[in-house]
Amino acid sequence: AIANGAIDATAIADNAIDYATLAADAKLGVKYGTTATKSNALDNGNVNLFDITGGHVAIHAIIGEVTTVCQAAAAATKLLFTSTATTDSSDLCATLDLNAYKDGALVGVDGTPATAMVGQTACACNRPIVIDTGTIKANNAGAANTGVVQWTVYYTPLTAGAAIAAA
Repeated sequence: AIANGAIDATAIADNAIDYATLAADAKLGVKYGTTATKSNALDNGNVNLFDITGGHVAIHAIIGEVTTVCQAAAAATKLLFTSTATTDSSDLCATLDLNAYKDGALVGVDGTPATAMVGQTACACNRPIVIDTGTIKANNAGAANTGVVQWTVYYTPLTAGAAIAAA
């Protein structure tokens, strides 16, 4: 099993995570269909999307679907994670400008924090994101925008009792 605190930002950045061990430990309850969903308007600043409770989770995909057209204005948007234990924040991706994105457009995080969100018609998560308890937030660096994005996160709890729910 994974010891509490064994997975941190340094381990993730150094690629020091043994994915075979994660896969074995995920037998605690592999639930690839486990999801949480939340909609948010592209307001300026941070908006809490999801709360992670009970321990470590492996996020397989975070997908946003535009449900209300984004106006033609700057909307540099990214996702970030704030740890409950340390109160530190880390980017889950770099910004993507959602300027004029249409209904049905898809955006997502590819698992590499330095890479911008990807999307328009398709998106992919290339590697899991492992995080502990805290909050996933959307951040829009532009002015408030008329756009609305419905976010869905697909995850596996790595600690018995770990879960993600809409904030």
